[in-house]
Amino acid sequence: ANIAQKSPMEITKMFEEISGSKALTEDYLKAEEACQAAEDEVMRTYNMKKSVAKEKKQVQEQKQEAEQFQEMQEELMDKKGEFYLWQLFHAEKDLKRNASESEEVRENLSNLK
Repeated sequence: ANIAQKSPMEITKMFEEISGSKALTEDYLKAEEACQAAEDEVMRTYNMKKSVAKEKKQVQEQKQEAEQFQEMQEELMDKKGEFYLWQLFHAEKDLKRNASESEEVRENLSNLK
């Protein structure tokens, strides 16, 4: 058969036979498959690394939030302590003033008798 009458596919097959590349087809397909498997592994590893980095960032943020919460809790306890001392101071001051006023009233009553 004349080359001009052959389809592009038939011409390709003929060139592969003449050049000897047909014998390498199986090796080529294996190498292509190995290359695809390697690319898949690289992508899997990349995605895993990205996921680990994201988790690490989340853990660091949670740790920071917990530390801030603890600091705020301690500050709240300090403020409450100060407030209770302030209340106690003023209660004691009121108590002394009332005792003084009460003594004054008693003295006035005894002077009236």
